[in-house]
This record gives sequence, structure tokens and C-alpha cells, in this order.
Amino acid sequence: MKLKIILIALIAIAVIPGCKRDDDKLLEPGVSIELAKHRKQNISNIHYNLFFNLPSDENEKITGTSNISFTIADNNSQLILDFRAPEENIIKVSANGQLINNYLFKNEHLVIPDTYLRPGDNTISVDFISTDQALNRNPDYLYTLLVPDRASTAFPCFDQPDLKARFSLKLEMPDYWEAISNGAKNEKHKNNSRKTVSFLPDKPISTYLFAFAAGDLKTYHHSDADFSMTVYHRETDKELFDNNINKIIDMHKESLQWMEGYTTIPYPYEKLDIILVPAFQYSGMEHPGAIYYRDSRLLLEEGASLSEQLGRASLIAHEVSHMWFGNLVTMNWFNDVWLKEVFASFMADKMVHPQYPEADHGLRFLTTHHRRAMAIDRSRGTHPIRQDLPNQKLAGTLYGPIIYNKAPIAFSQLEKLMSDKHFQNAVKEYLDVFSHGNANWDDLVKILNKHTEINIEKWSDAWIYGKGMPEISYKLYSKDNKIKDFKIKSTNPDPAGPFPSQLICYALLYDNNEVLYDEIFVEEHETLLKELCGKDIPNAVLLQAGGCGYAYFLPSEKTRQYLLTSLQHIYNDYLRIVGIMNLHEDFLNGNIKPVTYYESLLKSINKETHPQIIPVLLDNLKTVYWGFLNDDQRLSYSKISEALIWEHFTGNTSDQAQLYFKAFIEMGLTEYAIEKMRELLKDKYNIPGFKLSESDKVDIICELAVRDYENIAFLIDKQLESMQNPDRKRRFEFILPALSQDADVRDTFFEELKIKEKRRHEPWVIDALTYLHHPLRTDKSLSYIHESLAMIEEIQKTGDIFFPQRWLNATLNGYSSKEAKNIVENFLEENPGISENLRLKILQSADMLFRKAE
Repeated sequence: MKLKIILIALIAIAVIPGCKRDDDKLLEPGVSIELAKHRKQNISNIHYNLFFNLPSDENEKITGTSNISFTIADNNSQLILDFRAPEENIIKVSANGQLINNYLFKNEHLVIPDTYLRPGDNTISVDFISTDQALNRNPDYLYTLLVPDRASTAFPCFDQPDLKARFSLKLEMPDYWEAISNGAKNEKHKNNSRKTVSFLPDKPISTYLFAFAAGDLKTYHHSDADFSMTVYHRETDKELFDNNINKIIDMHKESLQWMEGYTTIPYPYEKLDIILVPAFQYSGMEHPGAIYYRDSRLLLEEGASLSEQLGRASLIAHEVSHMWFGNLVTMNWFNDVWLKEVFASFMADKMVHPQYPEADHGLRFLTTHHRRAMAIDRSRGTHPIRQDLPNQKLAGTLYGPIIYNKAPIAFSQLEKLMSDKHFQNAVKEYLDVFSHGNANWDDLVKILNKHTEINIEKWSDAWIYGKGMPEISYKLYSKDNKIKDFKIKSTNPDPAGPFPSQLICYALLYDNNEVLYDEIFVEEHETLLKELCGKDIPNAVLLQAGGCGYAYFLPSEKTRQYLLTSLQHIYNDYLRIVGIMNLHEDFLNGNIKPVTYYESLLKSINKETHPQIIPVLLDNLKTVYWGFLNDDQRLSYSKISEALIWEHFTGNTSDQAQLYFKAFIEMGLTEYAIEKMRELLKDKYNIPGFKLSESDKVDIICELAVRDYENIAFLIDKQLESMQNPDRKRRFEFILPALSQDADVRDTFFEELKIKEKRRHEPWVIDALTYLHHPLRTDKSLSYIHESLAMIEEIQKTGDIFFPQRWLNATLNGYSSKEAKNIVENFLEENPGISENLRLKILQSADMLFRKAE
């Protein structure tokens, strides 16, 4: 038998064009770019007819059949399917009605000999057992999540984005379950306690976009003259659901209408339904016809802050935008995954404007995209927007703030340079030309070039292929209290590459809130601003006043001191947030002492009223409090910090109370704070616009636990008894060992996380890790760091796309010691063979630790 297998393998390798026996790129694990190109040249007109048998018991195996019809250009080479499962999970294989016993299974690939194929139309049928990796099984529901390369863990397929296909689906499941998929439901058949539900095929989509969810789900159907949608969910709090559902429906409808107006292309698919998933790994996932959302991102509690409301609107707009960008037109290969994400984020920012006219959307662009992108670009782990990808098995490592946040900044610059109208016309042409097909960045560059005189290739070399952010500073020379010379200096982050030329807007700040503005185009050299000669000397200069510039804007010492002492007196909201961001970046670059900066933040928080600025200040305050103040400094500032935050929490309007509540329970250390938390649990306070939710109570108990509150066991038991939502209760039970005051219990819990099945609910794992590595417990949890880093390759292979970065962040964020820093640096030195993308992610997550420990 062993000899037979070896002979089959040698035959298969010999007849596939370009094979080099065991080092053949076509049959390496994952999907190599060579295999993807080989199949794209030879395979077309794909239709999957899939069947899955879904048992009610989450521990029983899921079986299925994959019938794949397709056209091949010639049959002179074997057919290579992808199936990331053990070989014993293949039950039966046939081609064109003929049973196949001599197929080859190697390195996650099922190889069909060419003798079973014919030029033109073919059909392959495989009976199989699915793995659970992408099926997200729970006691009473499950859902697929196949992005970027997980379809082949669920069923045999051609798992690459440029082989689009039509999908027909049939599910057999318990008769009380509901199901959602990409296509419309066709028919249902009941048989005793089971039923079969089928879904019609829709337009061609990539395998990573195929989806279904099934289980004990509730449904809410909306229909009017213009729009219909079914919402699937598991929420038990009827009031919470009812308070949100109309807004959720309206936002989807408005986003669809906006996209149809901007692109002049109708919604590309037959229907649009959504499912609200407890503990969903992402905020959302854009499956055509069946968008998934994490339930807590859309079902907002009473008194949700403006930032949370804007976040929900932006998330919905982002996923709806994907119906055109990513679904209608899909990247050829995952090295251009950034292309679908930049359009989705960029369009979402535009869509939210009319939904929230009262918000400052330019300010929000700064506080979301700029802050998150800079967090990566300031680190040693930064990378270009467009990255190389030799094999799709590493596609998940390409995701992160650079593609979600820096890329929209780059496109904002590009739109300003081209003009809104020319940019829109280019985008419309791009969608028209590649409708229901695939494209790459080079394809879009050719179209952009037709709509502008700008050299897009040169711009792309700096913004898309360059990495890091420039440093932009200024020199002011004076004479007789007037400006004699004013020069702006730009330093390239990558001396070997082109400079990311950009528009910036500078502002000179004077007494009585007088401001002098102007916009300039900055390149890599000193720029003399002759127009400022003879002007009065300002109190401060801000080089990012227009918000479009992207750099570390290094302030002069005079501007630095002005921002530290007078920031809260800047009347203009936009200039004030620019000053806040400049000051924070300056602090992280080591130019301000922690105590000095912390006191400045307290003054700003005491005066700030803007609902979009308050969360930024509170985030910065928590960063300094836990990471940069030493223990004595933290204790000395704890009382004043707690009193200030409590005062704002109890005295503020509804859209701000939740922000201060979170800050108070996360920062409270003194007996005063502990008692306030206990009183909140007893509902002793009636705070305008604030209602303590079930989740809020759990958060308080978790914070008390890591502070070793003596009666914590009583509070935990009482909370578990009162919890009505089974999913939230399971989440609380999961993280309890990480909260334990017994270090042995926490050690056991961490050891269990090494088992793949224990990491199934990734958001729960991240929450538990955050408490496990809480700053108050870092002396006991330091030993977990090296083992957590050693697990990162396994985490990347078995977890979803954002899990590795979140695992690293949750592991490292609580530390500020030199010992922790040394553990990370020693691990990287001892493991030079770790993949480059994972090495960069470690450096990204460790950046704040490195700065704290300096």
C-alpha cells in the first residue's frame, strides 16, 4: 500500500507542468501564487452545489457533499482542489459520474488524475467530513467564517479569490433552527425532527465570501416599498433589541441608497439580510446577501456615546460599501486585500456624513484613521500598504491598521489632488470595467491615470509601496517681534524610497483665538514660506490644521509649552484635537515627562465638552496612568483622577456618561473608587442618561476581581444567577478563571489556552487575556509572555485574521517593565525563522512596551 501511494504521488508530480517533485510549488501547503495562476489559466464557469448535514450536538461531525461543475481549457494536467482536512475526512470522490480510487491527497490538496477529465464541462463530486475550524460551532448555533483561506477547511474547493463561482446550498438541520446564506431561501422540507432548507445561487462570488449560519435564531423581518431585510439574532433583551432595530434598518437602507447614487450601479445582489452574532470575531463581515455583525456593535445600550453611535454607523456603511468594493469587484490575489478595505473605509466615512450632520466628520477622520495608523507607523513593525504574498496561507497576516486606516489617509490625499469629481469618475469606471470580476492595484492605477495629470505611479511608489511616516517640523526666525523667515522641513521615513508628498494646512495661533491659516504642498526638502515674513510672532504653530497631512509633526519648544498649558483654551474644536494629537505623539517620542503630560491631560479633561474629543483624552489619560506613571506617581494621582472622572460621570449629559463610567471603573484604585463601584452594583445612583446594563455590571465585577476585592465570590455568584442572556453568561463563565485571586487557577487557565478548542471564542479569549495580564497582576503573569509569543505561529494558523494581533496586544499592553521588554527582544533574537509578517506584528504590539520601559 505504501509503495502504491508513492507511485501515485510520483505520477501526479510528473504530469503536472513545471513540477519539481517534492519542492513543487503547485502542491505546497496552502495555495501558492503559482498554483493560483495555473488554475486561473485553465478553469472557469464554476458552480458549487453544496450540501451540509448539521447535527444539533456541537460535538457530532458535520458531513457534506461538494458537487463542483466547471469548464477546463484542456485536460492534459491533473485537477488540484484544496481541502485542509485529514485525508480520512474524504469519504468518496467521483468525476463525471465515475468513482475515483486513485486520487492523490497531499499537502492539503486533492489531486484528480487527468484521465477522469475532459476538455470543456466537467463535474467533480466529493463526499466529506468538515473540520470545525471555520464552522464556529456553539451549543445551539453555528456560522461559517471563510475569509481569507478557510473555505477549504469546510469543503473541497478552488480556494482563491479570482476563481469566482455561483453557489447553491442545501442544509439539513434540526426543525427548530433558522438559517441564513448568500442566496434567497428556495424551499423547506420537514421530516420528523429535522428539516432541509435550500438556497438559490446568486451572482458569482469568491469562496471566502460564501457563508451560512444556522441555529436557534430569532428573526425580524422588515419590508417597505423600497427595501426589505431579515435580521437574524439571539438577543434575549427585548427592550435592547427594540430600541435599536429601526435605526439598524434605516442605516442599511441609507447606505445602500448612498452607494447606488455615488457609483450609479444598483445593489449587485438579489437580497440583503444580516445576522447579529454573539462573540463574533470581527465587528462585521461583508458576505453578499448575508452580512455578519458582532451583536454588541449594533445593539447599543441606552446612553451610548456619540463615538459609539458613529462607530455603528461607520461599521454598517463599511460593510455595505463592500458589496461594490470587494464583492462586485474583487482583488485578484490577497496582496491587494487593502484595496477592498480602503474603498470600504473611505466610502463609509462619506456615507456617515448625512446620517449624523451634527458630528464633526473631519475631526472623526483624524481621531480614527490617523491615530490608529500612526500607532503602527511609529513602531519598528511598520510595513507598506501593499505587501507581498507568496502563499495565501499567510493572507491573514496582511490585515491591520495600515490597510484599514493609513490607506484611507492616502486616498484622501489622492482625492484632494485629483478633485472629488475626477476621483469619483475613475472609481465608477473601475467598477464598470471589472463588474463581477477581479482586478488588482495596477488595473486601478491605469484608470486613475486617465482621469488626472498626476503621475499615479510615482504617487503610489511613495504612499502605497513606502512605509513609515515622515517627520515634519518648522523653524521660525524672528526680528523685532516679527517673522523674518519661516521654513518647513520634511524628513523621509524611508531614505531609500520616495517621499510621500502631501498637502498640509498650517495654523499660526495668536491671542484671543485669532488664527492665520494656509495650505501648502510639502515635498522632501526645506520649504520657505515667504508669505509669512513680517507677520507677528505666534503663540504656537500647528502644522496639521487642515487634517489632511500625515506625519509626526514635531513642535517647537514654544509650541510644546503652549499646548501643555493652554490647550484647553483653544476655541476651535478642530485645532484643539490637532493639538491633543500632536502633544500625545510628542510625549510618546520622549519629549515630555509623564507627570507633566498627565497633569496637562487632567486640565484638558476638566474643561472639555466636545463628545468626540473626550474619548481621545480619556484614552490618553489611561495610557499614561497605567503605562508611564510609576506606582508611587499613580497612587498620588489616583484620588484626584477618580474625583474628577466621577464628577463628570454623574454630572454629564447622556452621550458622555458612558465614557466616564468606563474610565472610572478601569482607573479606580482607592477605597473611595471601590465603594463607588459597589454602590453602582446596588443601583444607588440615578445618573441622567445612564442605565447600568448587564454587561456594565459584569465589567464592574471584573475590575473589582483584579483589585482582589474580598467579597468578589459573592458578587460573581449573584451576577451569574441574575443573567438572562445565555451567550453573555457563557462569556462571563469563560473568563472567570482569568479573574481568580488564586494564581494556580490562572496558571491552569493559561495552560488550557494552548488547546485550540479552548480558543474557539476569540473575543472571550482576548477579554480573559486582558485581565490575566492586567497591570495590577503583571508581577504574577510575567512568565506567560514568552509562552504566549511562542504560540503565535499556532495562533495564526488556527485563529481568524485579527486574532494574532489581538492576542499579542492583550498579552503585552499591560506591561511597562524592562523585564517584559527583554523577554520580547530575546524571543525575537532566539527565533529568527519566524515569518516576517508575524515578526512585524510582535514589534507593533510591543512598541508601547518598548517606550514605557525606556
